[in-house]
Amino acid sequence: MTRSRIEALWGGLPVVARDGIIALLLFGISLVPLGVRGLELGELSRTAPAWTGPAFAAVITLPLTLRRFVPALALALSGAGYAASELTAANVGLGGLGLLLAIYSVAAFQRRYRAWVGAAVAIGYVALAITLSRSGSTQALLDWFTFAAVLALPWILGELVRRRRAQDDQRQRLLVEEALRKAGFAPTAQHPDAAPADTDAAPPPIATGMGEVSPRAEPAASDILTAREFEVLQLLARGLSNSEIASEMFVTRETVKTYVSRLLSKLGLRDRTQAALFAHRNGIAE
Repeated sequence: MTRSRIEALWGGLPVVARDGIIALLLFGISLVPLGVRGLELGELSRTAPAWTGPAFAAVITLPLTLRRFVPALALALSGAGYAASELTAANVGLGGLGLLLAIYSVAAFQRRYRAWVGAAVAIGYVALAITLSRSGSTQALLDWFTFAAVLALPWILGELVRRRRAQDDQRQRLLVEEALRKAGFAPTAQHPDAAPADTDAAPPPIATGMGEVSPRAEPAASDILTAREFEVLQLLARGLSNSEIASEMFVTRETVKTYVSRLLSKLGLRDRTQAALFAHRNGIAE
């Protein structure tokens, strides 16, 4: 199987399925007897029963299946599993890496209250450190700060990814709005204060990969697209970015990207700008 085929199969899976596979892989790694405890924090002298390691590893890793939809809940469950494993000295192996992925997911995908979630994580970490120290942990003060820095790294990475996406969304929005104005269509619904466009002007033909095509030659989108793809096309016509469309449709950004890719292919269009023009010229825009 070629690399492109594997990428196509992976990209065609629902986001929940992909994250579920990742969660199962992390859980499977936690069961491998590597002779290490992975992200060990407590270093308590007591020994936990053997069954507690897989049990807590499952709590840490399996909630990551929903990390894009409810990242705060995924982190709460993963964090609780990790704290329990440290307090009981259970060996979760490399399953503790799931905690880092959960932290990254909140920073990258949580739409609201990220600061509150971050504060809760910091408070929880301090409380866990104090509890472990009083329970006989041999960690020094520098160790606690070092581990805190390790936990901060995935959060920083998630914030960087979020900012890059925001910049991409802004660029997408501006490109679509500019193309609509040049074509003589009214501004998008998100900017009602903008000056009205001259809608009496005859719009130019839409450009596709096959050359210039008149509006009459364009396919009937309702006959070609699925209901969800048609909805995405309507939202594209309003100039919404992938993140904004995801919020409107209560799906993930990756799902929206899949819908956009499919509708562009079905309509023979090159990019989202052409899709927005197509929607306006065919009376599809809301």
